[in-house]
Amino acid sequence: MSIRPDSFWAQRIEQYDIDDLLFGRITGKAVTEQTMFLYLGYFDHEKGFAKLGWSSHASVHELADYLRYVLVPTLYYNWIDDLSDGFYMPMSSYEVLKSEVYASMRTPYRKTFELPKVRRISPIDQSAHRYLDNLIETLSNASSFSESDLKAKLVLHLHALNRFFDDEPRRKLTLHLFGSASEVCTFLSEDYGENAVAFSDDTGLDYAEFKRLCQSVTTSEIAGHQFVERLNFHFRYCL
Repeated sequence: MSIRPDSFWAQRIEQYDIDDLLFGRITGKAVTEQTMFLYLGYFDHEKGFAKLGWSSHASVHELADYLRYVLVPTLYYNWIDDLSDGFYMPMSSYEVLKSEVYASMRTPYRKTFELPKVRRISPIDQSAHRYLDNLIETLSNASSFSESDLKAKLVLHLHALNRFFDDEPRRKLTLHLFGSASEVCTFLSEDYGENAVAFSDDTGLDYAEFKRLCQSVTTSEIAGHQFVERLNFHFRYCL
């Protein structure tokens, strides 16, 4: 019997460190033609920290489950929490966290809540809720979409979120979705053309070695593992 996605991710949240669930090969599966890549950039200027890096996901539907049960609740919790230090990964869903935030505005804070500590709900917060609500609605219905349709919808949602957070002064969020390793390679190298020296100087990675890695990432399990590691070592600050 298969494990429900929410139970699967709840187990991983309990067992793994936060960074292990944000970056790398999230479920440990080999990189294939169906693998999706996600770049996350989260900056909290008030608390003075950032979370930056790449993750790979076996398929767009697996990515949708990851966004729904792990990343969106985590980003929401840390974005709206304005009193705690550090970075946290909640067990609760986005919907539960949101309802608790609004409940806390009406009643005294209860320690039984897994609740971000919030002074108030601002107009910016309300706008963010609308963007996140729309994304969660798509993620909740992911199984009804084809791979291509789901990918297109996620790209639109993430683009809208990125534009919204560009104007948020306290905390910045950027999420970029890539449909294949070749898309990632093209994106990272297109500004350099064939200028191998500039590429190597900026990234610390030999250009020819990068090209070889890109060409073998889906045919070699070792190369696939190295690819995600190299992204997180050499290209954490690429966006």
